[in-house]
Amino acid sequence: MLKTSLALFALLLAFDVAPSGACSGRNDDRKGERAGNVNGNVAAAEPTPQRAENQSMETEFKVLSSGNHSSVEQPFVVVARDAETYRELRALEPNLPEQTSDFFKTNAVIAAFLGERRTGGYGINIRRAEGGGVLITSSSPAKGGIVTQVLTSPSKIVVAPIGNNGRLDVSADEAFTTGMRLFKVTSGDFTMSGGIAGRSVQFGLSGTVRIGRLGKVTSVVFALRSADEGKARELKTIASEIASDMSQEIPARAQAGEQKGFVLANVDAGSLVDYPRSPLRATVQFVGNDKLTITFQSQPSNVADGYTGMGNLQGIAIDNPSSGAPKGRSEQ
Repeated sequence: MLKTSLALFALLLAFDVAPSGACSGRNDDRKGERAGNVNGNVAAAEPTPQRAENQSMETEFKVLSSGNHSSVEQPFVVVARDAETYRELRALEPNLPEQTSDFFKTNAVIAAFLGERRTGGYGINIRRAEGGGVLITSSSPAKGGIVTQVLTSPSKIVVAPIGNNGRLDVSADEAFTTGMRLFKVTSGDFTMSGGIAGRSVQFGLSGTVRIGRLGKVTSVVFALRSADEGKARELKTIASEIASDMSQEIPARAQAGEQKGFVLANVDAGSLVDYPRSPLRATVQFVGNDKLTITFQSQPSNVADGYTGMGNLQGIAIDNPSSGAPKGRSEQ
């Protein structure tokens, strides 16, 4: 009888322990599965890769120069995509390292100048934005914060890699463009064509263009968008080129009918042109004192089923409400 009771007790004890152990094993399996997702499956754990991506975006650019006392005392942005433009940038910032022409086949140099400020505490951030573009933003000292009471002129210059498609979409907040002359687009049209089916899409253009000059470098800030119904398209980027002679001055007192201008050899097409595509070549011409025309044409491409674009716009100069600066070139 005693043996029978002990056997029954052992059986009940085994039955009670087994489910608990099995449940514990399943819980451990789930824990292991979750741990495996975090460490090995990026798609299953969104917060972790998102943070890692942001960190990569912040540290992607190699900093060539950064400081609070630049020799450039006006707000400005330079996007150097060739050795000639970079050489003029080095004339403004002599401490920059030399770069070869081959360097600019896969890289660009972006220089952001915040202009003269009355105190310290101002900063510049250059990072990747959503969609892959480059975003330049400024920061100001906190209200009531303790800052150095000395004139500063913050600057930051970085190397930005260019992909195989030649894309380089650069935008900056208003603090860097207040000294540029502002033109409002009065009319414009654009045609995109190509692809395997050889389709063609036409749409109008609206928006603004800002143009400024620093030394021999002219920079253009495009803020264009499609003006018709259909797919929303836009061109928001900054492009720079050398203005090597007086014919490329931004007119402030030009004679009526007189034309001056310059060419931007590498302008990112934004979403005006679908992928695959090449950059745009933009020819800027000033008519008299207050008007301009810009024509766009895609650069030659070796992609058989790629897309190309061409178009033009007309604009008229308007006062810059954000800075109250008079019309004219933004030259020191």
